[in-house]
Amino acid sequence: GYLSGDWLAERLPAYSSISDLIANSSRPAITPVDARASLTHTQLKDLIYRVDDELKTWGVTQAGSRVGVAVPNGPELMSVLLSVIDRHTCVPVNPATTPQEMHEELRATGVVALVYQGGNEMAVTMRKLCEKLKIVPLAITPDPNVGGLFSISSDVDGASAGRAGPGTYAAPDSDKNRTALVLHTSGSTGKKKIVPISLHQLVLGATAIGASSGLGSDDVCLNFMPLFHVGGICRNLLAPIFAGGSTVAMPFFDADDFWQTAVQKQCTWYYGAPTMHLLVVNSAKAMPTDQIPKTKIRFIANAAGPLLPSVAIELRKVFNGAAVLTSYGMTECMPIACPPPGYALERAGSSGQAICPEIAIVDDSGERVANGRVAHIVVKGSIVTRGYENDPEATKASFHPGDWFKTGDMGWMDADGYLYVTGRSKEVINRGGEIISPAEVEEALQSHPGVADVVAISIPHATLQETVAVVVVPTRGIQEPGLRQLCQHASDRLPPAKWPQCLVLVESIPKLATGKVSRSAIAKSLDIQEIRDGMWELDVTFEASLEVNAGRGSSGVAGHRAIATRDEATQRVAEALSKASGVEDTAACIDTTGSNALIGAVTPADADTEKVMSFACRCLPGFLEPKDVIAVDEIPRDADGKCDAQALLALWKGQKAAGVNGAAFTATQRAVAEAWANTLNCDARTVGLDDDFFQVGGSSIVAGQLAADIRRKLSSNLTGADIFRYRTVKEIAAKVEKEGGGTKDGNKTEGGLPPSMASKPLGPMEWTRSYSSTSFFPLLFQSLPLLVFAPMQKILRWTIFLNMWSFCIHGLHPAVNFVHYISNYTPISVVVRAAGVDPENEHFHHLRLVAFFVALVFTGLISFVLFPVMTVMLKWTVLGRLKPGLHPLWGSMYIRWWLSNKAVEVSGFGIFGMSDGLFRIYLRMMGARVGRGAKIGRLVRIADFDMLEIHTNAAVDDFAHLRAAEVRRGALRVAPVYLGPGSTVCTRAIVGPGGGVPQGATLGPYMSWRELDVTNPKTMAQMEEHRKIARMRQPQPGFGSQMLAWPIVFICEVVAWIPWIFVFVVLIRSQGLYLSIPGEGGLHVDGTPGSPITFLHNPAGYIKNWLGQFTGANAVGANEISPAMFAFDRSTEAFVTDPHVDHDHVVEHSLPTAQKENELLAERLAPKVAATRSLLGWDNFDTRERHYANFITERGAHHARYASLGDLPKQRSGPASKLSEKTKEQLEHWYATVDPVGSLGKASDKDSGRSDKDGSKEGDSKEGDAKE
Repeated sequence: GYLSGDWLAERLPAYSSISDLIANSSRPAITPVDARASLTHTQLKDLIYRVDDELKTWGVTQAGSRVGVAVPNGPELMSVLLSVIDRHTCVPVNPATTPQEMHEELRATGVVALVYQGGNEMAVTMRKLCEKLKIVPLAITPDPNVGGLFSISSDVDGASAGRAGPGTYAAPDSDKNRTALVLHTSGSTGKKKIVPISLHQLVLGATAIGASSGLGSDDVCLNFMPLFHVGGICRNLLAPIFAGGSTVAMPFFDADDFWQTAVQKQCTWYYGAPTMHLLVVNSAKAMPTDQIPKTKIRFIANAAGPLLPSVAIELRKVFNGAAVLTSYGMTECMPIACPPPGYALERAGSSGQAICPEIAIVDDSGERVANGRVAHIVVKGSIVTRGYENDPEATKASFHPGDWFKTGDMGWMDADGYLYVTGRSKEVINRGGEIISPAEVEEALQSHPGVADVVAISIPHATLQETVAVVVVPTRGIQEPGLRQLCQHASDRLPPAKWPQCLVLVESIPKLATGKVSRSAIAKSLDIQEIRDGMWELDVTFEASLEVNAGRGSSGVAGHRAIATRDEATQRVAEALSKASGVEDTAACIDTTGSNALIGAVTPADADTEKVMSFACRCLPGFLEPKDVIAVDEIPRDADGKCDAQALLALWKGQKAAGVNGAAFTATQRAVAEAWANTLNCDARTVGLDDDFFQVGGSSIVAGQLAADIRRKLSSNLTGADIFRYRTVKEIAAKVEKEGGGTKDGNKTEGGLPPSMASKPLGPMEWTRSYSSTSFFPLLFQSLPLLVFAPMQKILRWTIFLNMWSFCIHGLHPAVNFVHYISNYTPISVVVRAAGVDPENEHFHHLRLVAFFVALVFTGLISFVLFPVMTVMLKWTVLGRLKPGLHPLWGSMYIRWWLSNKAVEVSGFGIFGMSDGLFRIYLRMMGARVGRGAKIGRLVRIADFDMLEIHTNAAVDDFAHLRAAEVRRGALRVAPVYLGPGSTVCTRAIVGPGGGVPQGATLGPYMSWRELDVTNPKTMAQMEEHRKIARMRQPQPGFGSQMLAWPIVFICEVVAWIPWIFVFVVLIRSQGLYLSIPGEGGLHVDGTPGSPITFLHNPAGYIKNWLGQFTGANAVGANEISPAMFAFDRSTEAFVTDPHVDHDHVVEHSLPTAQKENELLAERLAPKVAATRSLLGWDNFDTRERHYANFITERGAHHARYASLGDLPKQRSGPASKLSEKTKEQLEHWYATVDPVGSLGKASDKDSGRSDKDGSKEGDSKEGDAKE
């Protein structure tokens, strides 16, 4: 229903400036279309505060001072507008308009300063304008890294800033009703009216738009509307930022760029004029249905003119059911009406319901009319303008009694309050959203010497809906002007958007009885059919006979007709040429290949064509002036003697080709001419160096297409707005070459990418001052991969391997012990020994060998998972998210980027490279945006993941290059890489920073993305061939084939490992260096003399034996149970243990259980127990208790099973505290397990030299001690 402005105003938060309504948030607020980073809400607030302080520095010291803004469309214009509006009054002007028109606008509004973009030719013009107006010139320089950030500079000191005011700064007006924005609007009288808009009206309007559209912090607006109109400022700038969302700043509208930006920036809505909607629909129709980009657009807003219902329906289809909000507003009241968010075109042609103002339909006397009746639309409310500045008469004429403002539109309302706009009651011309006053066009043309009288009217246009036509009364005795002459005359007074596109020549202009001219009546009477861009001048030049019907008070018309047919035109041109001196034969034809130019030909071949053409132009009206005259040997004629037009055109194009392809055109000019011809659908050979783009059929919309084509071919930053200033091939080429673009040979240096993939301006691309590459910190950080990363990886891998090997040895020990038991203590042992196998040695070799390979496998598996995950963590810790833009070499961003790339090289992809799905997960973990079904080879040279956008079903072959960063001009340049849905990149192809492959396209092997041209039929054919050979596009083998292939692959891998396995087996089984040591060579587990120890399986024992040669210490045997597990140091009374050995496991499992064994088993165990007791120093119970307690303490921190033994002493050496009863019980149980019949204890006592002098009682006591 109706959204009341008063109701909404009561719910607004307290504010005194724009910055009060901007959130402190790290979310994007203003996003550029180039590679620079977005400006966040917090950064925007900080910028506004900084600009306010800098304005004081540059002389703008009075609060609320009026500051003009003439910055080209883009992120900087957005931030400048917000910065000025915050504390001052902003006066935005069109930077593409003529200097004369801009001078008048700035003078009329009384600005004290002008903000413009420095560093270009326009800045020189702006500076001169400021000097003429005596105002402060403020040039901004865009930040190269963040879109929307800028710095301000000026040569004018604040004390001498003209009308900038005194040096004392006055506090800003906190009144919400202060003027925050001043705009100009055209009227039918030709005099521009000044519309002041208060801060409250701006805030209320933007909030109402956000509320009616359901805007939120997740919404992203795509703006390509000019920001010197209220619609763009209020709807596309203030509304999304107030809602906490963001807006994407396109510098100019282009249908192809629209799709790319909408997808890349994930835009959720956009607002445009009907002309732009139509171009979007047409561009979608030109694509295959399955290749229309998938966007997140949820609604489309329309304004600046009525949207045809058929176009609205097509928009919903293109954007998958998105709401089309055919809203309504104007400079004096923004907004007026809008449909609800879920509007589905149920009421065709409706502009929705009122939001903010109250709407009424009244008749000429101001009385309301019934619903359904067409009458004048009027509005009322606090959001409506208070009047026109310095024009009380216009203000009074614009209001009905009761403060009802006359919109100047006609319409009606239904019973539910839905508004329908049917037309305009004012005579202004709405050309594609640009409101043009007929009077200003008439004023600019009236001074032409060939114009006696002129009236500007509106006629229908195929794309722009309306355009300018002029009805001219030629001056007698002077050459009749044509459209080309009229536009050239008006070029200094009017921008190209206001030039006429149709000419009607009449003998007189009828007037009403009051003496006034009724433009609408003339237009209705002429009934000129819809015209389109690129039409031949003679096709839009008419003659008519108008007469006055005084009785009815209106004009009538006898009819209109084409000024001349094609045959008449060529005949008249040939006749005029024949009158020139020195001419023998003449002919004329019309170029039907696109330019529709009149071409003259004369003989002989040495005729002076310039003099001939000059003479003919004096004899012909302006609309019949030939474009070119050539001299030939003979006029080509057919059998009937008539001029052969096709042969003559071929001669003309041949001569023109000598200029286009020869020395007359530079390589850059030739490339511009080709782009020009492609845009206007004509032959490049017919394009002249000095042809005016807008005089040969160009328009504002087509200008954007030409700029996009030049950008992609010549690596230029040219925009559609630049075409209005540089309108000829010569001027455009000079502009491109000055920026550093262009080509030496005329080939497509940018690879022919379509406009949707064109490189966007990156801001200043001058040499960036880099940091020193030899300073301490860059050298230190660059040494990290060599000195830290690679060694740490190897150390970590070996640490994992050794721990795993030790763990596997003891994990497999019970199983090997079982085999050992079977092979020694069962009848099988007879067979084993008969086979010549020594089971005492073999089972240890087997154990080590199996454990080695198991540990090797597990180490590989752990490294396979651990290292890539560590790399992801390192990337986000060291680098974070890679930021687009320019970063000085050897600076912080460059070093961190380099380190993260080296980490990826060292670690590899690991387990994430095993399948497409896992690899997509890895890329997303690293910051890339990867769509479902994308297939990327694991050998792709890929990096800079944050800047990668790979869409659904894209495919990239092995060894292709996807890099979003390059070193350029002293800086690291970072720009996004885009792969569209279904795109393919073949092996060895390169996609660099800012590049991409459009939807469905294929980049062939060894190609660069700059070579891609989807508009070339030959290239399209090559794409299909390349797509067929792309490995990632080949069908995958079936399940049966895989089941057959994988075993073969496995066998091949095993065979490849056989040499390594053989070496490992030899090393592990080898006995190592034999040490000739006097004395015993060690003990087996059973106490028999053993072989010497080897270094491979017992490094500690090996070293101990080696040292024993010099110290005389006892040698340790190779199979001795203790050295590999623990050793007792008698000097410190402490155990030296191997931390990788499970000592508890060894104590528990090194001796087989003997509870049910026979006497033979007890005898075999006796030497082992004796050796163990001797080694452990268990000569008596106290010593045994102390050392065993110390041993348990040593291991207690690692094994929870000993935590139940009670409170154990914490020291490593020294006498242990008395063991708890529970501990004693466990010790006793262990010993009873070894000696179930009590004979071993006695044997041990006997072996240790103990005597039983106190009888059996004492012996029993000691025997009990021994058991314990």
